Amino acid sequence: MNTSIQKDLPPLLNPRSFDGLTTQLTNLGLRHKEFITEDDREYECCPLDNTYAIKRLRSIASKRGDSFVCLNPSNYPASDLLKHFADAGHGDKPDTTFRLEHGFKQPYEQSWKRRINENGEDDEGQELTLVIFEDDKPVGFQGFGVSIYKDDVENPMKISLTINLNLVHVIKSHRKKGYGLDLAIGCGHITNNIISALLKVVPDHTSLQVIVDSDLETSGGEMVAERIFDVIESDREHQILKCNRPTIDLLPVEYECGI
Repeated sequence: MNTSIQKDLPPLLNPRSFDGLTTQLTNLGLRHKEFITEDDREYECCPLDNTYAIKRLRSIASKRGDSFVCLNPSNYPASDLLKHFADAGHGDKPDTTFRLEHGFKQPYEQSWKRRINENGEDDEGQELTLVIFEDDKPVGFQGFGVSIYKDDVENPMKISLTINLNLVHVIKSHRKKGYGLDLAIGCGHITNNIISALLKVVPDHTSLQVIVDSDLETSGGEMVAERIFDVIESDREHQILKCNRPTIDLLPVEYECGI
């Protein structure tokens, strides 16, 4: 056992790390809310500049307006959210590949936690639920976990930020309207804000590896995961320029797809 490991250290990230960002860190953990607009969709889909993508975006714009996404919404406890989505799916053909309650913590995890074990493995993060609304009604969610990992013994100058995607779900009546795309954009924006916060506080000469880890089993889940990856990777060069820390190495984003 390495007795030099300090277990009472505060988390690497703190509320000041998120100054000026849409995502905030509070005494309830990460908080985030934003409208996903037609401009957001066009900007994030510009790497797919092809006829199909253009038609797809125009189709979404013709069906509805902006959507609103919110992390762990205080006006919708997790138990109420589960009942809402279960009721919305009442009468649908049962899907045996997933259970809605596996998509998010009940109740929501309301704190950002850091854990350091006796082997020097250092991890901090939170389990989150990003809910998407049409007007004031939830129509879908993305459950995911954020984990910042550092091995203080084996590789103290490398930090890994992993986004563990648990489950994406949109109620049947609202599918094929781009809500999965908007959830992906929102999740990508949150991740980019966490990266921005990390780049402010990590020590010089740190390598930062971002990983999108997907084990989604629902129809369309893989496409949502790939879009989250695209939103993060497409912002990487901008992140490097914005942080203005030449000794920090922000590595290409990795995408891991579970079985």
